[in-house]
Amino acid sequence: MVVLLVSLARRAYHFQQLASSSTYFHECRTYYLKSGALMELVSGGIDFTTSSPGEAKSMVDAGMVKNLATMAKTNTGLYKDIPVFQQATQYKYTFSTWNALVAPTGISPDIQNKLIKAMKAVFAECKLQQFATKQGFEVYPLYGDKLAAFMKNEDEKYGKLINKLKK
Repeated sequence: MVVLLVSLARRAYHFQQLASSSTYFHECRTYYLKSGALMELVSGGIDFTTSSPGEAKSMVDAGMVKNLATMAKTNTGLYKDIPVFQQATQYKYTFSTWNALVAPTGISPDIQNKLIKAMKAVFAECKLQQFATKQGFEVYPLYGDKLAAFMKNEDEKYGKLINKLKK
């Protein structure tokens, strides 16, 4: 989930740069990690930005910024009182941030099963969810083939977006 809080001009410039680059993922990641967009927003340099909910949480809690919409499919969980992007705009687009424990393709099923079992045990302790919630993030577990299918879908979705931008 990304919270809609970089100016449109800056975002358009970035996507133009991204579309003309041969190293899409690295440049996109570097841009956002080093952009300081929330600080730019608070200082008045831009009018709104996108951010992950956890990244903006302390500034939202302090009343420095306001969440306008989330880019999740539905408004549930930690951000159930914030409209989703599809409700607040005419666009039907979702975007989520996610993290996963992954291993190289081709590992033995035995090792894969041990990793899945270990992650399920971590999830069952609830400490990960408690920590994530305090940071403003929600945890939805996916394991094995379900995680692989999710990652494949994400790759296809952003591949289509990048190809559209290159035209």
